[in-house]
Amino acid sequence: MVEIQNIQIQNMFDMKPYLIFLFCLSFTACGTPQPAMQLSPPTVPSPVTTPSTATPKPEGRAENGGAAVLENTYWKLVELGGKKITTSGEAREVHFRLYPSDKTMKGFGGCNNCFGSYEADKLSGAANKIRFGEIGATRMACPNLDGEAAFLNALKSATTYAISGETMQLFSEGKVIAKFESVYF
Repeated sequence: MVEIQNIQIQNMFDMKPYLIFLFCLSFTACGTPQPAMQLSPPTVPSPVTTPSTATPKPEGRAENGGAAVLENTYWKLVELGGKKITTSGEAREVHFRLYPSDKTMKGFGGCNNCFGSYEADKLSGAANKIRFGEIGATRMACPNLDGEAAFLNALKSATTYAISGETMQLFSEGKVIAKFESVYF
């Protein structure tokens, strides 16, 4: 007879209930993640909701006549390919932010964090050049990755952008491919 922490095991069959319990517990420990974004048909725009984490306002906002600036701004996705984007429940919203100090982009695509590099040039007129380099993402498994793939593809294909007030549009071949709203908190 072997004694292990006050549990006496006389033979291997005495351990069977414990092993079955541990086996079942290992499959019930993880829940199914909910999708973070859903594509929906165009609707009337809703007011901006602010996430709970604090981010400073961009330094150049006041110098830009009160309008948002490209860099150091939290850009929340509100439309992709002509379809309004809604964030369900307590899911994180799809967004990105550009960091001018090292020309990097960091964001969230709906399931995975994303990151990469970018180049942007201000031009005279309404549209300005933008180009995203290689974009990487973490590899979380989520039920629906189509929306995230469409978001990342929009970033990769963007060639120009325009900011009007607190809204930014990304363009590819002269067509709007995504719209974002600036969020300050």
